[in-house]
Amino acid sequence: MEAWPNDSGLYNPVLLCGSTMPNLPACPQCTLENTYPDGGNYVCPDCGFEWLQTAVPEAGEDASGPV
Repeated sequence: MEAWPNDSGLYNPVLLCGSTMPNLPACPQCTLENTYPDGGNYVCPDCGFEWLQTAVPEAGEDASGPV
C-alpha cells in the first residue's frame, strides 16, 4: 500500500488540537442529546422536535421541565 506524501504515520497535531463540539442543549421533548443548530432553531433528529435557540423557559419551568 502506498503512503501519502510526507506521511510519517503520526496523527496530524493540527487536527488534534482544534476546537471541540459546542455544548448543545438536550431536546426538551424527548431529552436526547443528539441535537444540532439549524438557522435560529435547534433540531432533534431523533423525534423531529424544533425549538428556538433563544427560547426562555416559562415561569415555573427550568431546563428539565416543571419545577
